[in-house]
Amino acid sequence: MQNDIDSFILRSNSHWISKDRIHLEPSKGGISAINLNTYATSLRCSWYKRVNSGLWSDILMEKVTRKENIHLIREEDIHEMHIAVRPIARALEELQRSYHSNYKEDA
Repeated sequence: MQNDIDSFILRSNSHWISKDRIHLEPSKGGISAINLNTYATSLRCSWYKRVNSGLWSDILMEKVTRKENIHLIREEDIHEMHIAVRPIARALEELQRSYHSNYKEDA
């Protein structure tokens, strides 16, 4: 589906914008086209705000002693049977990797 979106934007014969720039915000030279992978990851990360209730919450809370430590859970910590919870943990891992690679503290 992402290829369909990108192809729709780039459908003209003259390449008026680089493919790697279409997802950037306008202030950075892009057009803010949706990146489905980024969007899906952000939706999965939003589930961490709802950690107070639900079966998936119980699965995550089983791995830590305090709710504040839920960000320490990795996808590999979740049993393979919990296929709906693993992408949530993977999304947070991806968010953390991205944050640390883009905002390293100067020591």
